[in-house]
Amino acid sequence: MCVLACSLYHTGQCSPSLARLRVSKNADRYAFDIHFCLHCSDAACFAACPAEAMARDDQGIVSIIEEDCIACGACQEACPYDAIGFHQARSLYLKCDLCHGREGGPACVEVCPTSALSLMSKALESN
Repeated sequence: MCVLACSLYHTGQCSPSLARLRVSKNADRYAFDIHFCLHCSDAACFAACPAEAMARDDQGIVSIIEEDCIACGACQEACPYDAIGFHQARSLYLKCDLCHGREGGPACVEVCPTSALSLMSKALESN
């Protein structure tokens, strides 16, 4: 549900390939892993981008400036959390922006039926 809510909010389509977070099955632990951006204070993705297509706002949210993205993949390779995906059709990289500007916060958190996702504002500050 979180993946579909994310893609619906950002693109108007329910498509896992358009989401800014990913869920993968971890067969070793019989569980699922959620891959999402932690908006690190010393973001490796930000530093790795040769096109300077990454921005950090005054709340610490790190975003990809889509029109400046040259689709080189440096940000994805640098991210230690596997939190950056590639959109084939648009030829650009995507990452969580915490649904920046969305009233009610991130769509994924809002729809999570088990409260497995939550937004902790202090997490951004201490990261």
